[in-house]
Amino acid sequence: MNPGGSYHAMEWKAVPMNRRADHQLRQTISNIEHLMLSTPAPEIVLTRCLEELAYLLEADYGFVFQAVPDNSGIPPWSLIACRETNGGLREVKDISTSSFIPPELLGGFRAGKTQSSQGPLKSPHPLPAHHPEIINYLCIPVADARSLFGVIYLCNLPDGFQNGQDARLRPFLSAAGCLLRMSWQQRDRDSSNRFESLGTERSSELEGVLDAMFNGVIIVDDQGQIKMVNRAAAALIGLPRREVIGESMSRFLPQSGETLFSRTAMIQQNPYGS
Repeated sequence: MNPGGSYHAMEWKAVPMNRRADHQLRQTISNIEHLMLSTPAPEIVLTRCLEELAYLLEADYGFVFQAVPDNSGIPPWSLIACRETNGGLREVKDISTSSFIPPELLGGFRAGKTQSSQGPLKSPHPLPAHHPEIINYLCIPVADARSLFGVIYLCNLPDGFQNGQDARLRPFLSAAGCLLRMSWQQRDRDSSNRFESLGTERSSELEGVLDAMFNGVIIVDDQGQIKMVNRAAAALIGLPRREVIGESMSRFLPQSGETLFSRTAMIQQNPYGS
């Protein structure tokens, strides 16, 4: 691969997409996956997840805790944002009733199990200071198979938590978990050592993250040669990945074919530096 060159990550979505009839949820997933192109800090991702889910489920109030991805002991967590009853977002600095994840909740959180209830939010669940009256709540862990990244609380939903919502939210939470995994990996790297090469281990890890995404993503170099393509993009193109990688992007996206895709973003430097 071209060690000194820059790379471009492109995200595409087909129009229309028949795999999911819930248009609002599809747009919510796209909003989160779009953040992949800039790899924002984990707290920004979690705050955006809070906003998107509160809007999707029409929650009157909500807040989000960020956890440090650590599978040993009882990890700390910190309150990072509240969504107020007027729809505004308030950044906070851990003004809550809890600074460590309650041990009795940790197992369920790590397993990604949502919890819901009618009535007020009670211990061991945490509450921010100056919260409104809580009449129902939905507790949503954001995790992948390896780590817990955060927990989102949505309160005062107009219809409570309906049957089937777990399955409905699963694609969104999968996308959020992928993005947060990438965000923490980026935070752990030396920012000056960006994408000099994709070693075999890193390339395989990145491929797994991209394959879990709902929208198609293609990574190309300065010359427009495709270096990586996720499962969704290959399906939209209609060819196996082995027949796409190494080809010019122009082969699959000539001017006359742009009606098949909606181009949503491109960056000048790949965020997955090694």
